[in-house]
Amino acid sequence: MSHTINTEPIGGDLKKLGSVTLKLANVQTLEALWDHLVSQYHYLSYRKLLGHRLKYIAFIKDRPVAALSWSAPSLKLRVRDYFIGWSDKQRKTHLNRIANNSR
Repeated sequence: MSHTINTEPIGGDLKKLGSVTLKLANVQTLEALWDHLVSQYHYLSYRKLLGHRLKYIAFIKDRPVAALSWSAPSLKLRVRDYFIGWSDKQRKTHLNRIANNSR
């Protein structure tokens, strides 16, 4: 799938540019565009996200200005769990409240 994207710099006051709209990028809608944007413009490029994930594209009017994603956290991560102060029981109870920023 080919995408033509306006890459002219955007400048000015956000109030004058218009509102930013977030759209879910899933298989049926915008996932191919999200993959393309990340592949072309993210310094780490594109890698397939595994497991549970959410992908969004931010638009100003019909122009994409950001590609965002979050994925499920690691089940166990000693440094994170220690920093938060979780016991094994607390981690199991509250892990569903964490998301990793993926891109």
